[in-house]
Amino acid sequence: METLKLEIITPEHKFLEEQAEIVIIPGAEGELGILSQHVPLITALKPGIIKLKKSENSTYDEVFVTAGFAEVSHNEVVILTEMACYISELKEEEIIQSKEICKERLSKCETEIEKNFLQDSIDTKDMILEIISSRTK
Repeated sequence: METLKLEIITPEHKFLEEQAEIVIIPGAEGELGILSQHVPLITALKPGIIKLKKSENSTYDEVFVTAGFAEVSHNEVVILTEMACYISELKEEEIIQSKEICKERLSKCETEIEKNFLQDSIDTKDMILEIISSRTK
């Protein structure tokens, strides 16, 4: 099966650059499966899991991303997102601790911008905890 290139880019660095047979992305309107020679498109992403399968005999690698954008063109998928991490590397206890710190800071902050930022961070951590919980059942 033909492959396509997947790049996941955050503001800090290029998180991932891999060849894959299929990439499944969490589009704003639902999941999109992208194969080699897919028609060009640009779409918004909702926070969720990107799944990529590198070869016919491999399992899916899973990457959590926050909201962002995806561009598909010339056998390449480029994901722009604020944060990306492998699902397998998420540690529940660390996420819980980080969420508690955000809640504490939220209760003390004064500016609307800071409140929105912290609430978004808490919401993201809740989503990650849901994913972790669903994987351990």
